[in-house]
Amino acid sequence: MNQKNIIIACLAVIILILAIIMWQDSNRRAQQRLENDQTNSENSETINSGNKDNPEVITPNKPVDNTNTNTDGTFNSEISNTNWTLASIYLDGKIVDMSMNVEKPMNLTFNKTEMSYSGFGGCNGFGGEYTSKTDGQFLFGPSMGTLMYCEETSPLENSYSQARDKVTNFAMKGNQLVLMSDDGKTEIVYSPAI
Repeated sequence: MNQKNIIIACLAVIILILAIIMWQDSNRRAQQRLENDQTNSENSETINSGNKDNPEVITPNKPVDNTNTNTDGTFNSEISNTNWTLASIYLDGKIVDMSMNVEKPMNLTFNKTEMSYSGFGGCNGFGGEYTSKTDGQFLFGPSMGTLMYCEETSPLENSYSQARDKVTNFAMKGNQLVLMSDDGKTEIVYSPAI
């Protein structure tokens, strides 16, 4: 093996080690954020949905509608055994334009046994681990995904990813799964896939 190949191999190992360290640090920060959010949520009873057309207030551990809803505030098997199709995104209080033509429905599924999630964001597949608590708290862990570039759908996919990064709670509204930020300005709404 020549010197150039050895250097390239060493650089690849260093990059891999750095990626593992960053992933572990991201997991640690997500866990700290969840613990901080739990402390903060003890002082706050409700979260505004952020939807200006429907100013309904959502209580994460008390679903609005008892029809087909999770009533105990846990991420139960009904939620994790459903394939969810993306219905709408509110990012920082603004609705995200979802009128783009995507190759297949944007979706999300959960595996409760492995505490993992996977989905399609409009161009790329993504997945990772999640954390949930019995009081309606929910966090996506670091996401890994394919790295294709789709010019038309990239803005939508980026907004979807940014919204997932802000999620701290979940609730059921009727048969829809709502993932939201603490401040209520970011909300991802899913409907069961048909």
